[in-house]
Amino acid sequence: MGMDVLSRLTAMQREVLTRRYGLDGREPASTEQVAAELGKPLEIVRRIELVALVRCQELTTGQRRHERSAGLLNNPEYQ
Repeated sequence: MGMDVLSRLTAMQREVLTRRYGLDGREPASTEQVAAELGKPLEIVRRIELVALVRCQELTTGQRRHERSAGLLNNPEYQ
């Protein structure tokens, strides 16, 4: 995943993906670990990760996801 794609995510989305997949050189962390480190509920971190991955896919392919994703993608809680 290129830095240009990551730079187009929100700060929280970048933080979750960076910690989750070890993009900063650290070991990848479980969703549970990321939630604990950020002080956020597990389900919120899962959804932030999902929204971030969908957004990355959209940015790299140029294709929008199905309209059902729009509600999830536009929810400020997952930004």
